[in-house]
Amino acid sequence: MFIFNIRILHMGYYFQIDTLLFTKKFLLLLEIKNYTGHIYFDDKFGQLVRKLNDKLDYFEDPLEQVRQKYHLLQILKKKKFPDIPIEHLIVFSNKNSFVDCSPT
Repeated sequence: MFIFNIRILHMGYYFQIDTLLFTKKFLLLLEIKNYTGHIYFDDKFGQLVRKLNDKLDYFEDPLEQVRQKYHLLQILKKKKFPDIPIEHLIVFSNKNSFVDCSPT
């Protein structure tokens, strides 16, 4: 079962999940990005940089966004949900993106 665009309050903090896939064996968090251009993961500053037409745009690093896994796990424990693995993926859905990262 898929659930799309979830927004949940936990510990005074709202977190958002683009897509959540429920299976009997695991949950899968999908952080979906539709960026085009040269995409660069900058781990030194914890950001994602997009270069498109000689213009730079800066975004929150989607790797940081997968902290949602921690919050979701805490909520499921509180609701006494049976233990189930939670995995996460960052998906770049635009075929016109070139994904790059720092050497570290």
